[in-house]
Amino acid sequence: MKKEDALRIIFACAEEYKENLANRNLLFICANSAMKTTAIETVFGVGNFLHMTGVKFRKGREISANGFYRRCVDKRLTLNDFDMAKDGTTDLKLEVLPICVKANISANMAGNYNGLRPYLYTEKLVGGVRGGIGFVYDEKRGLYAPNTILNEDIRKITDEKIRIIATYRKSTKESEYSEYVYMAKKLDWSKMRYPEAYHNLQPQLYEDKEKQDRNWSNGIRLAVSDLDGCLLDGEGKLPNDFSDVLKAMEKRGVLFAAASGRSIIGSRMAFGTFSDSIAFITDNGARVFKDGRNIYNRILPYEEYSDVIKEMRRHEGLLAVACGTEGAWVEDKSVITLEMERELSKYYPEYHECSFDSIPDQIIKFALLYFDDIEKNIYPFFQKYDNDRICVQVTAFVWLDIYEKGISKGLGIEALQRELGISPKETIVFGDYLNDIPMADFAVRSYAPENAHEKVKECFTETIRSNTESSVTNKIIELIN
Repeated sequence: MKKEDALRIIFACAEEYKENLANRNLLFICANSAMKTTAIETVFGVGNFLHMTGVKFRKGREISANGFYRRCVDKRLTLNDFDMAKDGTTDLKLEVLPICVKANISANMAGNYNGLRPYLYTEKLVGGVRGGIGFVYDEKRGLYAPNTILNEDIRKITDEKIRIIATYRKSTKESEYSEYVYMAKKLDWSKMRYPEAYHNLQPQLYEDKEKQDRNWSNGIRLAVSDLDGCLLDGEGKLPNDFSDVLKAMEKRGVLFAAASGRSIIGSRMAFGTFSDSIAFITDNGARVFKDGRNIYNRILPYEEYSDVIKEMRRHEGLLAVACGTEGAWVEDKSVITLEMERELSKYYPEYHECSFDSIPDQIIKFALLYFDDIEKNIYPFFQKYDNDRICVQVTAFVWLDIYEKGISKGLGIEALQRELGISPKETIVFGDYLNDIPMADFAVRSYAPENAHEKVKECFTETIRSNTESSVTNKIIELIN
């Protein structure tokens, strides 16, 4: 990760930390498989933010943890003030930091650290499959305080994982909790009993939720949706009511954005004449377009993918597409079958031929096409190239993308939000596959169609009807009305 990108993430996360966590307590109500509940009470001070970033002060430029936080909030921290850890831990922490500064720290499970990481000291972990926060007990305050961030599935490093069923928040100056920020889905609440010390919270849970559900949707300004398997039906067509929904959104000042692994050409092709009225997040977040302008770009350096090219050439039946700022490229058009052509044309209606050793373009990503379960039969060969610089991601049943680490549809949304002055609290997202999961970190609500990957449904706020039933446009109309 470049230091410029690190600084941008730190500044954005400092703002969210200030709004959501600084000088606040979070109370996690948890339940085990037998539905016995326990509570974990935490405190977030301004000085804890430094440990969560993982940056190191340069010699002679050391400041206090509180001073570091103030510089981040005021955007006075400079590239000369800090270094990235040489072991790559700063990069890993900053990749997951945006989800850890949400109001409920994006957590749906907790557990005691099992000690499997020899260089990691922490006691209790709270988070989810994408990462989490490590806490240590502060005996003076009788609460758990954050001391690290982990960029991995916390189930792998916890003993006796328990489910978070509700999360409350308050200022450290307040004596009692009153604000609800998370409630688990698909629970029989009539059978649930909070720990005695927090029993008074349980009746408020339902009343607060009803109020929030009535009020939050009034502020929507941005609706972002994946295309294939989500907004588009089984034939790759827009819902019949898309034109009416788009008009209703424009009338209420809500922008629609399409977020896809497709190139800008392939994305615009799906919308036809509607293309001039919407924004585009393309190439899995590497590029963002608004009003015909390219407002955000991330390029993959050649030295990062030269070894990947050799691996691509080893697999018969695998078609690799180099996706650049000027177009799409393949090494040998003669190997493209009719079946490949049909699938390729959905995303790359035009492509050129060249050797991948000398591509005459700036490359954003490589898209690999394989028809026999790419996640099972191709991904394992490329998984070894997934490191602190390159991301290898299955994006559909027949597609796998390779791109610069740190790129995601979520960061594409963040770039668009920054351009428009829109916050996550004013954003909703829709997605169906693994590459859509990061979008949830930049939205107040996230929706997965019934046909979505199970991991997406687990991470998103709500499951709606399938993509063949106009579920995205139906939900948008329901919310903005």
